[in-house]
Amino acid sequence: MINNLKQSLYLKEMMNFSYEFSKYKPFIFYGSLLGICRDENVINGDDDIDFLVNFDFKNQILSEIIFSNKFIIDYSKSNNFFTSVYLYKKKIRINIDLYFYTDNLNDWYINDRHNFFGEINDKKKNFFIPKKLIFPLKKNKIFNHIFLPNAAEKLCEFLYGSDWKIPLKKNVRYKMTMSNNRPILIKLSFLSSLIRSLKIFLKKYFNPFHKFFI
Repeated sequence: MINNLKQSLYLKEMMNFSYEFSKYKPFIFYGSLLGICRDENVINGDDDIDFLVNFDFKNQILSEIIFSNKFIIDYSKSNNFFTSVYLYKKKIRINIDLYFYTDNLNDWYINDRHNFFGEINDKKKNFFIPKKLIFPLKKNKIFNHIFLPNAAEKLCEFLYGSDWKIPLKKNVRYKMTMSNNRPILIKLSFLSSLIRSLKIFLKKYFNPFHKFFI
């Protein structure tokens, strides 16, 4: 019941945020895009909503976020190209992640410097996303306030591989690496998945003592 409520609240806030800040055209990406394209919902158990926003609008949208008094900015997770904000609904924390991409007119791509890795100063970890898969943006037919990349399903394949419609647990069944400024999904063996699951369990239930076990 809690998971269903959380999933419902996350979807509602995805639509609310899209509507409230529509003039900046924030479009869903990463896990949020995958959920809407694959499940027509937020992925069950997902703990954030992912939006890409043009860096040119960063100051304006953050000013409006602060002025609204609705959101709290998590400065500990934020940097020049990424801002994490959150709010509470029915005592559930809703996390919204804003990835600020740069768009140079002469480039074939937009650049998300934060992406999966958060290493904004490492040019090899910059993510070049083909503009032809992004623009023009379109509205989702079911949730009509939500902006999607123009070739949303192709982007899911670009991000997560040809098996993107098959659910995999992040950081347990797969990991991401970067090659030529493109993220590559690597599926993990059963043994690797088991070890990662054990590490997550120990970290969650034995913190801060987990460091003695892993």
